[in-house]
Formats: sequence, structure tokens, C-alpha cells
Amino acid sequence: MARNIRTRRWLRTACRLAVALAALAVAAVVAVELWLLPRLLARAERELAKAGIHVSYRDIDLRPLRGSLVVEDLSLYRSHAREARVLFLSDLGVKVDLAGLLSGRPLWGEGSIRGGEAVFHGDEADTEITSIEAEVELDSHQLRITRLSGQGLGYQIAMTGLLRWSEPGGRASSPAETAP
Repeated sequence: MARNIRTRRWLRTACRLAVALAALAVAAVVAVELWLLPRLLARAERELAKAGIHVSYRDIDLRPLRGSLVVEDLSLYRSHAREARVLFLSDLGVKVDLAGLLSGRPLWGEGSIRGGEAVFHGDEADTEITSIEAEVELDSHQLRITRLSGQGLGYQIAMTGLLRWSEPGGRASSPAETAP
């Protein structure tokens, strides 16, 4: 009989512990969705705006256990007025270092693109690339394309490379400063 009572106590304690852990998990998810995600989004938009990039999106899903952020229907614009869309990505996945973000490190990192469209505005005409699939690495002044494929100008496009832009303050970076 004493053994039966100990077993019941153990089961009761185990059930209480399971309920407490479940409540803690729910609280963590709510905290991420209501507190962390809005702060990360505001910070990302500020950093992109500093680089002259303005964004809109349909949905963002933070997956902290996988260390990733998925953005659906992301559009990048040249101006705050969001008149001329430069880039549309139907699905962008980005690796996220949550500890680094919370400690103030830059948001830049690795990402993958599925189903994107890009419009390059030229002096004579605009060029559109569709069906973009890519693996990229981004920092504050360059985009390293480790793999990109798409369709444009009637051709299948496959490329790797490096895109650089001016650092904040207008100073263009030199290849020697940004070489791997």
C-alpha cells in the first residue's frame, strides 16, 4: 500500500511538472510573438531604411527553435513612398541568431529565396528577372550570391557573385575592403 501511495504522489508530481512546462512553453511563444518579433521587425526596418531600402510584407513567421525567420510576399522599394518596387520575394528564409540580435549585433546574415522577382531600373529600359531561387549572404554593404537562378530577357539565368553598394555616409566600399 505504501508503494501505491508513492506511485500516486510521483504521478501527481509528474503531471504538475508537465503542466508547468507546457504553461512555460506557451508563455515563451506568446512573449516571442508579442514582444520580441515586433522589436526585431522595427529594428530590421530601421537598418534597411538607413541603407535606402524600404519594405512591405504580408506575413512574418519567427521560428526560434529552428533559428530562422520566414517572410512571405516581401517587397523592397527605392523610396519611403513605396512607388517603384525593386524586388519582390514570395518566400524569404533567413537564419537568425536570436542571442546576437538581443545583444545588439547586426541583423545581416544568410538567407534563401524561393519564388522571387526582381526589377532592375536602367536608363533605357527596365529588366525583370522572375522565378528567382537563391542562397545569399548579406552584410551592411554587400550581398554575396552563392547560388542564384531565374529567368529574364528570354534566358535561363544562373549566377554567383557579389553586389556592393555605398556604405552609410555615401562612401563607396573598395573591393580590397570587402574581399573575403
